[in-house]
Amino acid sequence: MKSYVIHLPKSKLSTSSALNVIKVAKEIGEVEVELWEGVDKFNSENLLEKYDYTPDINRFIAFSHFEPALGCFFSHHSLWEESVRINERIMILEHDAIFYKKFIDCEFEGVLNIGKPLWGNRDWKETTDGLHERNCNNEHNLWNTGHSDYCQCGTAFLHGAHAYIVTPKVSKMLLEKAKIEIIPADCFIESHNEASIKIPVADYLPHCVEQIQEFSLIQKAMEIQGWWLIKDTFKNGESAWRDYENE
Repeated sequence: MKSYVIHLPKSKLSTSSALNVIKVAKEIGEVEVELWEGVDKFNSENLLEKYDYTPDINRFIAFSHFEPALGCFFSHHSLWEESVRINERIMILEHDAIFYKKFIDCEFEGVLNIGKPLWGNRDWKETTDGLHERNCNNEHNLWNTGHSDYCQCGTAFLHGAHAYIVTPKVSKMLLEKAKIEIIPADCFIESHNEASIKIPVADYLPHCVEQIQEFSLIQKAMEIQGWWLIKDTFKNGESAWRDYENE
């Protein structure tokens, strides 16, 4: 199985982080990972026009800047196309995904999430090893928490698309779904949607990848220990997080 980490060559931070992902993936995850050139904010709207896709603007800008979030979506989109082209399942990593456990391969005909969810209600059951499909009717399901975000018509979307495996069959389904409407990549990968394109999603526990929360090129807001923070970008290009609980 081929494994790729998305990076933006024009960003030193993105590239150095992606190289670290490759290093840690080999040392801890025992996975060989290759660099994959992502789509930056300057090219994202050109691809939107090329594919003639319709974005849900409100979903994109809820917690992210539009052009970078759109670029992130098209970065994943390009890897779905690659999976179809080579007719193989592939592992997709973002440049802030770090292995903290050895990866255990597991066959699943859909999307297999190997990344610990980054946001939302984090009351998952990491103690139960093995494959868990996103089905709220399953009493052993890690998403069966009563939280609406996790139980959408029996299934749920990824809470962070930083580490997952996708088959060529499902890659085709995702590309077809994109023709209807696009939203941020992690929310886009879900089993239920209005077009009835069912994307099988499962988790293999324990998750073997975590996301570095302090590093994001697309988010304008993030949650750390229950506090919501917003990202300020200054004229010199530096950024900082501040509390916006009361804004």
